[in-house]
Amino acid sequence: MAVRPTGPRKSGVHFFSVQRDINNHFTTTLPSFSETSRLPWNPSAYFFDFGMWTACKESRAVVTSNIRKRFETRDLKYSALAEVRHNQKDITFGLFPIYDLICIQPPETESLASRYYNVLSGFNIRGSSSPYYAYIGFEYDVSWTFDPDNDNIHDMTDEPGSRGAFFTLLAKMISGELRAHLHLIQYGAKLKPNKRVWETFYGNGFNFAVAEYDNVEMEDTCDGMNAWDFIRMVTYKGETCWAGWKDDRCGGHLSPGFHIKIGADSQIRI
Repeated sequence: MAVRPTGPRKSGVHFFSVQRDINNHFTTTLPSFSETSRLPWNPSAYFFDFGMWTACKESRAVVTSNIRKRFETRDLKYSALAEVRHNQKDITFGLFPIYDLICIQPPETESLASRYYNVLSGFNIRGSSSPYYAYIGFEYDVSWTFDPDNDNIHDMTDEPGSRGAFFTLLAKMISGELRAHLHLIQYGAKLKPNKRVWETFYGNGFNFAVAEYDNVEMEDTCDGMNAWDFIRMVTYKGETCWAGWKDDRCGGHLSPGFHIKIGADSQIRI
Protein backbone atom coordinates (compact mmCIF):
# COMPACT_ATOMS: atom_id res chain seq x y z
CA MET A 1 0.00 0.00 0.00
CA ALA A 2 1.50 3.32 -1.08
CA VAL A 3 0.98 6.58 0.74
CA ARG A 4 2.24 9.74 -0.91
CA PRO A 5 5.42 11.20 0.64
CA THR A 6 3.94 14.68 0.89
CA GLY A 7 3.15 17.16 3.59
CA PRO A 8 3.96 20.78 4.47
CA ARG A 9 7.58 20.27 3.41
CA LYS A 10 6.69 18.04 0.44
CA SER A 11 3.58 19.61 -1.05
CA GLY A 12 1.63 17.49 -3.52
CA VAL A 13 0.06 18.38 -6.88
CA HIS A 14 -3.49 17.30 -7.74
CA PHE A 15 -5.29 17.59 -11.12
CA PHE A 16 -9.08 17.73 -11.35
CA SER A 17 -11.70 18.44 -13.98
CA VAL A 18 -14.77 20.63 -13.47
CA GLN A 19 -17.84 19.24 -15.26
CA ARG A 20 -21.60 19.22 -14.98
CA ASP A 21 -23.23 16.27 -13.20
CA ILE A 22 -26.47 14.50 -14.10
CA ASN A 23 -28.37 17.27 -12.30
CA ASN A 24 -26.61 19.91 -14.44
CA HIS A 25 -24.62 21.22 -11.47
CA PHE A 26 -20.89 21.89 -11.58
CA THR A 27 -18.95 19.08 -9.91
CA THR A 28 -15.29 18.20 -9.50
CA THR A 29 -14.07 14.90 -10.92
CA LEU A 30 -10.93 13.18 -12.23
CA PRO A 31 -9.36 14.83 -15.30
CA SER A 32 -8.87 13.62 -18.85
CA PHE A 33 -5.30 13.96 -20.08
CA SER A 34 -5.84 12.52 -23.55
CA GLU A 35 -7.65 15.63 -24.79
CA THR A 36 -7.19 18.58 -22.44
CA SER A 37 -3.54 18.48 -21.44
CA ARG A 38 -0.06 18.17 -22.88
CA LEU A 39 0.90 15.72 -20.14
CA PRO A 40 1.16 12.05 -21.17
CA TRP A 41 -0.37 10.86 -17.88
CA ASN A 42 -1.97 12.17 -14.72
CA PRO A 43 0.87 13.12 -12.32
CA SER A 44 -1.43 13.77 -9.35
CA ALA A 45 -0.19 12.89 -5.90
CA TYR A 46 -3.61 11.54 -4.95
CA PHE A 47 -2.76 8.29 -6.74
CA PHE A 48 -0.55 7.52 -3.76
CA ASP A 49 -3.68 7.66 -1.59
CA PHE A 50 -6.06 5.39 -3.50
CA GLY A 51 -4.75 2.23 -1.82
CA MET A 52 -5.23 3.72 1.60
CA TRP A 53 -8.74 5.07 1.22
CA THR A 54 -10.11 1.95 -0.50
CA ALA A 55 -8.64 -0.36 2.16
CA CYS A 56 -10.58 -1.86 5.04
CA LYS A 57 -11.17 0.13 8.22
CA GLU A 58 -8.47 -1.72 10.18
CA SER A 59 -5.81 -1.16 7.49
CA ARG A 60 -6.66 2.54 7.26
CA ALA A 61 -6.28 2.86 11.03
CA VAL A 62 -2.77 1.38 10.91
CA VAL A 63 -1.66 3.60 8.03
CA THR A 64 -3.21 6.70 9.59
CA SER A 65 -1.34 6.00 12.82
CA ASN A 66 1.94 5.77 10.92
CA ILE A 67 1.23 9.02 9.10
CA ARG A 68 0.64 10.81 12.39
CA LYS A 69 4.10 9.77 13.53
CA ARG A 70 5.65 11.34 10.42
CA PHE A 71 4.10 14.78 10.77
CA GLU A 72 4.18 17.18 13.65
CA THR A 73 0.92 17.95 15.42
CA ARG A 74 0.92 21.51 14.12
CA ASP A 75 1.04 20.16 10.54
CA LEU A 76 -1.75 17.62 11.02
CA LYS A 77 -4.25 20.31 11.92
CA TYR A 78 -4.04 21.46 8.29
CA SER A 79 -4.73 17.99 6.87
CA ALA A 80 -8.10 17.12 5.38
CA LEU A 81 -10.10 14.55 3.48
CA ALA A 82 -11.62 15.55 0.15
CA GLU A 83 -14.09 13.89 -2.21
CA VAL A 84 -14.57 14.00 -5.97
CA ARG A 85 -17.14 12.25 -8.15
CA HIS A 86 -16.09 9.61 -10.69
CA ASN A 87 -18.46 7.20 -12.46
CA GLN A 88 -21.23 8.27 -10.07
CA LYS A 89 -19.11 7.33 -7.05
CA ASP A 90 -17.31 9.40 -4.41
CA ILE A 91 -13.52 8.99 -4.30
CA THR A 92 -11.81 10.09 -1.09
CA PHE A 93 -8.19 11.19 -0.81
CA GLY A 94 -5.86 13.01 1.58
CA LEU A 95 -5.17 16.70 1.10
CA PHE A 96 -3.28 19.57 2.71
CA PRO A 97 -5.47 22.44 1.41
CA ILE A 98 -3.03 25.23 2.27
CA TYR A 99 0.08 23.43 0.99
CA ASP A 100 -0.90 21.24 -1.98
CA LEU A 101 -1.37 22.59 -5.50
CA ILE A 102 -4.86 21.99 -6.91
CA CYS A 103 -4.81 22.17 -10.73
CA ILE A 104 -8.17 22.78 -12.37
CA GLN A 105 -9.30 21.76 -15.87
CA PRO A 106 -12.56 23.71 -16.40
CA PRO A 107 -14.95 23.01 -19.29
CA GLU A 108 -13.77 24.83 -22.41
CA THR A 109 -17.34 25.49 -23.58
CA GLU A 110 -18.74 27.05 -20.41
CA SER A 111 -18.07 30.00 -18.17
CA LEU A 112 -17.50 29.63 -14.43
CA ALA A 113 -18.30 33.28 -13.83
CA SER A 114 -21.34 32.60 -11.63
CA ARG A 115 -20.90 34.63 -8.43
CA TYR A 116 -22.04 31.61 -6.42
CA TYR A 117 -19.49 29.19 -7.85
CA ASN A 118 -16.52 28.26 -5.67
CA VAL A 119 -14.11 25.87 -7.34
CA LEU A 120 -13.11 24.41 -3.96
CA SER A 121 -16.68 23.59 -2.93
CA GLY A 122 -16.73 20.58 -5.25
CA PHE A 123 -14.12 18.80 -3.12
CA ASN A 124 -16.32 18.52 -0.02
CA ILE A 125 -13.21 19.20 2.09
CA ARG A 126 -13.46 17.98 5.68
CA GLY A 127 -11.14 18.20 8.66
CA SER A 128 -9.07 21.27 7.80
CA SER A 129 -8.98 24.44 9.85
CA SER A 130 -8.63 26.51 6.65
CA PRO A 131 -10.68 24.72 3.94
CA TYR A 132 -11.08 27.76 1.70
CA TYR A 133 -7.44 28.71 1.38
CA ALA A 134 -5.50 26.91 -1.33
CA TYR A 135 -2.90 26.97 -4.07
CA ILE A 136 -4.82 26.75 -7.35
CA GLY A 137 -3.14 26.08 -10.70
CA PHE A 138 -4.12 26.30 -14.36
CA GLU A 139 -2.41 24.80 -17.39
CA TYR A 140 -1.31 27.80 -19.43
CA ASP A 141 -0.99 27.81 -23.22
CA VAL A 142 -0.46 30.44 -25.90
CA SER A 143 -4.21 30.69 -26.58
CA TRP A 144 -4.42 32.81 -23.41
CA THR A 145 -2.60 35.64 -25.23
CA PHE A 146 -4.60 38.86 -25.36
CA ASP A 147 -4.24 42.35 -26.80
CA PRO A 148 -3.86 44.80 -23.89
CA ASP A 149 -4.99 47.69 -26.09
CA ASN A 150 -8.23 46.11 -27.27
CA ASP A 151 -9.19 43.28 -24.89
CA ASN A 152 -10.98 43.99 -21.62
CA ILE A 153 -10.28 41.89 -18.51
CA HIS A 154 -13.91 42.06 -17.39
CA ASP A 155 -15.03 40.66 -20.76
CA MET A 156 -12.44 37.88 -20.57
CA THR A 157 -13.70 36.98 -17.10
CA ASP A 158 -17.10 36.08 -18.56
CA GLU A 159 -15.71 33.89 -21.37
CA PRO A 160 -15.74 30.07 -21.30
CA GLY A 161 -12.62 28.00 -20.76
CA SER A 162 -9.51 28.07 -18.60
CA ARG A 163 -8.57 31.73 -19.09
CA GLY A 164 -12.02 32.90 -18.12
CA ALA A 165 -11.96 30.63 -15.06
CA PHE A 166 -8.57 32.08 -14.07
CA PHE A 167 -9.89 35.64 -14.25
CA THR A 168 -13.05 34.59 -12.37
CA LEU A 169 -11.04 33.25 -9.44
CA LEU A 170 -8.67 36.21 -9.57
CA ALA A 171 -11.60 38.62 -9.28
CA LYS A 172 -12.97 36.63 -6.33
CA MET A 173 -9.59 36.84 -4.62
CA ILE A 174 -9.34 40.58 -5.14
CA SER A 175 -12.87 41.16 -3.83
CA GLY A 176 -12.13 39.02 -0.76
CA GLU A 177 -14.52 36.16 -1.63
CA LEU A 178 -11.73 33.58 -2.06
CA ARG A 179 -8.48 33.05 -0.16
CA ALA A 180 -5.98 31.44 -2.51
CA HIS A 181 -2.76 31.71 -4.48
CA LEU A 182 -3.00 31.31 -8.26
CA HIS A 183 -0.26 29.67 -10.34
CA LEU A 184 0.15 28.96 -14.05
CA ILE A 185 1.75 25.78 -15.38
CA GLN A 186 4.01 26.69 -18.31
CA TYR A 187 4.79 23.63 -20.40
CA GLY A 188 8.03 23.67 -22.38
CA ALA A 189 9.96 25.66 -19.76
CA LYS A 190 13.21 24.08 -18.58
CA LEU A 191 15.06 25.14 -15.44
CA LYS A 192 18.62 26.31 -16.08
CA PRO A 193 21.40 24.39 -14.26
CA ASN A 194 21.97 25.32 -10.62
CA LYS A 195 19.19 27.90 -10.59
CA ARG A 196 16.98 28.56 -7.60
CA VAL A 197 13.38 27.44 -7.30
CA TRP A 198 11.03 29.00 -4.78
CA GLU A 199 8.95 25.91 -4.14
CA THR A 200 8.33 22.42 -5.51
CA PHE A 201 5.05 20.52 -5.74
CA TYR A 202 5.56 16.76 -5.91
CA GLY A 203 3.54 14.47 -8.16
CA ASN A 204 3.41 10.97 -9.59
CA GLY A 205 6.10 11.05 -12.29
CA PHE A 206 6.28 14.84 -12.60
CA ASN A 207 7.30 17.55 -10.14
CA PHE A 208 6.37 21.21 -10.60
CA ALA A 209 8.77 23.96 -9.51
CA VAL A 210 8.11 27.66 -8.93
CA ALA A 211 10.85 29.65 -10.68
CA GLU A 212 11.68 33.12 -11.97
CA TYR A 213 11.61 33.66 -15.71
CA ASP A 214 15.33 34.50 -15.81
CA ASN A 215 16.04 31.04 -14.38
CA VAL A 216 14.29 29.05 -17.12
CA GLU A 217 14.75 28.32 -20.81
CA MET A 218 11.80 27.93 -23.18
CA GLU A 219 12.05 24.83 -25.37
CA ASP A 220 9.81 26.32 -28.06
CA THR A 221 9.35 29.89 -29.21
CA CYS A 222 5.93 31.21 -30.16
CA ASP A 223 4.37 34.42 -31.39
CA GLY A 224 2.13 34.86 -28.35
CA MET A 225 2.64 35.37 -24.63
CA ASN A 226 4.25 32.86 -22.32
CA ALA A 227 2.92 32.59 -18.75
CA TRP A 228 5.32 35.23 -17.41
CA ASP A 229 4.35 37.68 -20.17
CA PHE A 230 0.69 37.03 -19.45
CA ILE A 231 1.00 37.72 -15.72
CA ARG A 232 3.02 40.88 -16.32
CA MET A 233 0.34 42.19 -18.67
CA VAL A 234 -2.47 41.23 -16.26
CA THR A 235 -0.62 43.13 -13.54
CA TYR A 236 -0.29 46.16 -15.81
CA LYS A 237 -3.95 46.12 -16.91
CA GLY A 238 -5.14 45.32 -13.40
CA GLU A 239 -3.96 48.68 -12.08
CA THR A 240 -6.98 50.25 -13.77
CA CYS A 241 -9.31 47.24 -14.03
CA TRP A 242 -9.39 46.59 -10.28
CA ALA A 243 -8.66 50.10 -9.03
CA GLY A 244 -10.55 50.74 -5.80
CA TRP A 245 -11.50 47.10 -5.17
CA LYS A 246 -11.22 45.62 -1.69
CA ASP A 247 -7.64 45.36 -0.44
CA ASP A 248 -7.48 43.89 3.07
CA ARG A 249 -3.74 44.35 3.47
CA CYS A 250 -3.05 47.81 2.12
CA GLY A 251 -6.42 49.53 2.15
CA GLY A 252 -5.96 51.18 -1.24
CA HIS A 253 -6.01 50.46 -4.94
CA LEU A 254 -4.52 47.15 -5.94
CA SER A 255 -3.17 45.21 -8.87
CA PRO A 256 -2.94 41.41 -8.81
CA GLY A 257 0.80 41.02 -9.25
CA PHE A 258 1.77 42.75 -6.02
CA HIS A 259 -1.14 42.16 -3.67
CA ILE A 260 -1.91 38.56 -4.60
CA LYS A 261 0.70 35.89 -5.12
CA ILE A 262 0.46 35.35 -8.86
CA GLY A 263 3.44 37.57 -9.60
CA ALA A 264 5.45 37.31 -12.77
CA ASP A 265 8.35 35.84 -10.79
CA SER A 266 6.32 32.92 -9.50
CA GLN A 267 5.30 30.57 -12.29
CA ILE A 268 5.35 26.81 -12.40
CA ARG A 269 7.19 24.72 -14.92
CA ILE A 270 7.65 21.01 -15.53
